[in-house]
Amino acid sequence: MTTMSLRSTIEAIKNDYPGYYRRREAVKLPRKGATTDRADPGRISLVVDLPKEVQQIVDPIFKVGGSDGDGNLTRGPFVAIFHPRITQSAQQGYYLCYLFSVDFTYVYLTLALGTKQFNEGPKQENSNKRTRARMLNVGQQMADVIGGKIPDYFEDRAETDFITGKIDLGVAKSTDAKTPYEFQWSNILGLRYELNTLPREAQLTTDLNNFSRLYKALTVDPRIPAVEELVGLAVEDTSDIVPAVVKAFQKRKRAEPKNSKSERESRGRRDRAKAETAKIGAYGEQIVLDMERNNLRESGRADLADRVDWVADRGEYPGYDILSFTEDGQKIFIEVKSTVGPGQSVVQITRNEWITASNPEFGENYYLYLVSNVYKQPPVIEIIKDPFRAVNEGVLDIEPSRWELDLRD
Repeated sequence: MTTMSLRSTIEAIKNDYPGYYRRREAVKLPRKGATTDRADPGRISLVVDLPKEVQQIVDPIFKVGGSDGDGNLTRGPFVAIFHPRITQSAQQGYYLCYLFSVDFTYVYLTLALGTKQFNEGPKQENSNKRTRARMLNVGQQMADVIGGKIPDYFEDRAETDFITGKIDLGVAKSTDAKTPYEFQWSNILGLRYELNTLPREAQLTTDLNNFSRLYKALTVDPRIPAVEELVGLAVEDTSDIVPAVVKAFQKRKRAEPKNSKSERESRGRRDRAKAETAKIGAYGEQIVLDMERNNLRESGRADLADRVDWVADRGEYPGYDILSFTEDGQKIFIEVKSTVGPGQSVVQITRNEWITASNPEFGENYYLYLVSNVYKQPPVIEIIKDPFRAVNEGVLDIEPSRWELDLRD
């Protein structure tokens, strides 16, 4: 019986996967893409054998999985290594992976960016080009930080051994959905191996172990941006940003918890993981500020538009972020809650904000603006008028998520 190793498993994928792809292409339906076959040896090497070998080398905290296209067979398979604090998907955050070129000339061990997080939403002219430029931009910024760590984690490697920026997966055009075209721009830092002349097992194992240790260290490095900030690093000049879309607020569906205690604990972890960063919050406030001013100007109230005040930008926190006006000159007080994602099911309200919202002097003139997709075009804004009243009438719920322990006399 042949003993499996990292090297022999990678070689098995090189030898078996092209035949697997050809066999599935031969039996595909007309005008349909080839589908995966769970029992094919070419797939088993990728999604079972190599992940098993990798998992034996890296820290148990990592989650390892192989992908041949998630139902729709791809010509460029990969095996991903996820740190759960950063991501559990090849579409978001950043992760470590073995990425094969479509001609099976090379395999890359690469620290890569999730590609989907850089998409702009509805397709626009040159949007794919901008997506690739964003990935290169963010990847280079991260590589600049990581570069100084290479001697600490790769004693047997020279910095010239590593590739930053675009890698070559043998895909020249983006029109073939079966190829990993966009992945070529996702590389932050990588090593390239020629599949016909793979290094010895010891070198492959050392590289993987060192890369995984580096990846783990990045999760607590304050110089590395949080996942929520990655897209923000690549935001271009905002002069061509599409205006925000305002839609009516709708309550979110609440899933029934199986265990109330575990649900509270898991929600707390999610809240911490998705907490707004200062940059995301400021960007959302800028979107609201521009919208308020533009709306007043379009209503013939340029005089009021000039008086809209972004108080939070001056470091003042009276319980709201922006002072704006209705068309008839009445003041409105806007607290902005922003996210890079498609929506928020829970928002954090500070004590000061809730005191202001509950003050009768503000009352129905106090608003929550929920800004989602802040780095995509167009961002979306939902508006909640008088949230204090909404809570009192049972429309919305509010509960304390933390307690402050006073250690003073």
